[in-house]
Amino acid sequence: MKNALTWKVYEYAHREKDKDWYWIVGISAFTIAIIALLLSNYLFVLIILLSTFSIMLFASRPPMILDVVLNQKGITIHKHHFPFRYLECFHIEENERGNILLLKSKKFFTPLISISLDGVDTEEVRRMFSKEVEEKFLEESAIQRVLEELWL
Repeated sequence: MKNALTWKVYEYAHREKDKDWYWIVGISAFTIAIIALLLSNYLFVLIILLSTFSIMLFASRPPMILDVVLNQKGITIHKHHFPFRYLECFHIEENERGNILLLKSKKFFTPLISISLDGVDTEEVRRMFSKEVEEKFLEESAIQRVLEELWL
């Protein structure tokens, strides 16, 4: 593809969990489920148990390696294409975790897209985006940063 920039990223930053992590999550969920059971809130018990199982399953799964392609039509992450017309703005954040491309989407269900830029020329990414999309200061939400520290 002409004038395309491609790289690979992990789906998320994965950290190996030790047995203590699983015990803490399990005991916390079990305690909440017992309280919900004592309050006769059976639906909440079911939700807690299913959520805990899902979290533990997700936490033990290694991240996929995703292909990212940036070209004159937009950016494609794995199988999801985001044309420039669906993006409001972008920002390249440089911090201790590495360089991150933040994209603000016009789509309701994907408002902020975060893509690692490790090993990629950030100036080339900036040049390609600035032709089509405005650069504005963006930052990940505090909730997302806390969840990354706690869970990933």
